[in-house]
Amino acid sequence: MFIPIEQVQSWEDLEIKVQSFFNELGYEAKVNHPVTLANGGQAVVDVYAEKPDAPLLQKILFECKHWKTEVPRAIVQSFKMDVLESGANFGVIVSKTGFQSGAYEGVALTTVKLYTFEELQLAFAKEWAVRNLYPLAHKQNILVDLYRHFQIGHSEHTIFEKMKFNKKLEDAADEVKFALDMALSVFKDYFSIDPLKPIGEVSHSIPSPSGKVLAVSFHDARSMSLELNRLLDYANALWRQFNQSYKEELHALPEHEQAAVFKSILSE
Repeated sequence: MFIPIEQVQSWEDLEIKVQSFFNELGYEAKVNHPVTLANGGQAVVDVYAEKPDAPLLQKILFECKHWKTEVPRAIVQSFKMDVLESGANFGVIVSKTGFQSGAYEGVALTTVKLYTFEELQLAFAKEWAVRNLYPLAHKQNILVDLYRHFQIGHSEHTIFEKMKFNKKLEDAADEVKFALDMALSVFKDYFSIDPLKPIGEVSHSIPSPSGKVLAVSFHDARSMSLELNRLLDYANALWRQFNQSYKEELHALPEHEQAAVFKSILSE
């Protein structure tokens, strides 16, 4: 998830990246958003974020400064009044370079926070991980359970062995096992990484038993979460298709053949 400031090209880019980051945190974030002030006026803030599903509506105003110099106290004073008059919970000034000492003095005992872009990501890293990475662990647990269906000793594995699958079903089973292996391997190797540390470029292109190439590519926690989510969903979808097909074939067998399959399972 961590984006170095060197990758932020302009003030517009900084605004968009702050907006995207807070959208990923579950906020509804907008750039160049007008807010009504208690004095009857209006202010346009660089980024406005709110979390409507919170027990109490949370509103945050952002001022983004892609400057080569440190932000002075005068900017803080002006923004501080907008935060107060708008009724926002917090105001955040995000700076490329940092802040003058007077700026920090100006926000003492207020709800205005001062961050560089890197500091902002660090401050919300845990919340980002809870929302974007932890849900993948639940999907991974589902796939582990699905994988057990193909392991020796599981009742359905025994059914697979006793039934004479047609070639289409055999190929489908191989595709499911390959997709499960791929998803679980990537999850095992990369899921536990620190979301703030760059991973480096990871790229795998592996042909499945049918010859279809399953490609995976990511470079940080954000792109990894997207790729893992795609892989886990893909493997789960293949399993559902296969599970439906094999049950249809099992039920299509004559009753005496179905009985023979289940009898052989019980006798083991």
